[in-house]
Amino acid sequence: MTLGAASSVATSNLRGLTRWISATTSTTFTDAQIDGLLNRAMHEIQNHIERIMDHWEFRGQTATANLVADQQEYTFPTDILKPYRIEIRYRANNQDWVVCDPIDERGIYFTAIGTAATSTTPIYTRGNPRVWFLDQSFFIDPQPDQAVTTGIRIWYTQEVVELSATTDEPIFIEAIHPWLCYYVAREWHVRNNNLDKAKESQGIMDKMLVEVLQPHYSKKFMQRSPRIMPRQERYE
Repeated sequence: MTLGAASSVATSNLRGLTRWISATTSTTFTDAQIDGLLNRAMHEIQNHIERIMDHWEFRGQTATANLVADQQEYTFPTDILKPYRIEIRYRANNQDWVVCDPIDERGIYFTAIGTAATSTTPIYTRGNPRVWFLDQSFFIDPQPDQAVTTGIRIWYTQEVVELSATTDEPIFIEAIHPWLCYYVAREWHVRNNNLDKAKESQGIMDKMLVEVLQPHYSKKFMQRSPRIMPRQERYE
C-alpha cells in the first residue's frame, strides 16, 4: 500500500493511509468504497468548520445573475451550501448595491407584490427590498421592472468539492487530512463488528477536532474561540 510522502495528501495516499489504519488491502477495501466514505467525511468536516466559525465564511463565494423584468424568482448557484447575503441593483447605471433583508415565508403578502413601477404597490421598495428562500430558489420584493445585467449578487458558502481523481486533494488544512482516513477506518470497523477498533478511531478523531481543527478555524478574525464538543458514539 502507498502511504506517500509526508507532504502528499492526494486521494491515492489517503487510500493508502486508510488501509494502513484499518489493516486492509485493495482487495478487501476497494478504492470505490474508500472514496465514497472519504467524501462523506469531507462533508462532515465542513459541517464541523461551519459550526465553529462565526466571523469568517469557510468556502465563501460570490456569484452574480441578471435581473429580469417582472421576474420574481431566481435560482441559486448549483454549488451552494447556504446563502448568507443577497444584493440587488435595480438600475443599470446605479452602482450602489442594496442588501435584501431576508423574511420568513409567513411574512409574505402575496396580494400586494408587484413591480417597482406598476400601479400595484409592493410591500417593500427598491431601497428597502426583501428576499425569501424556497428550496433552490429565492424570491425578491419588489420584483424588477427593468432588466439589469448582473443586477443580483449572491454571497454564499460553497459546497465542498468531492474527491474523484487520484490526484485530488482535500481543501482543508493538511493537518486534519488524517481525520478523513480515521473516519473511513471507523466505518470499516463498525461494518465488521470490530467495536474496540471503532472506538479507538473515534477517540483519535475527537482529539484531532479539539486540538487541530478548532484552534485553526475558530480563531479567524475572532477574539474568543468557541468550544467544539466531540460527538459521543456508542458501539454496544
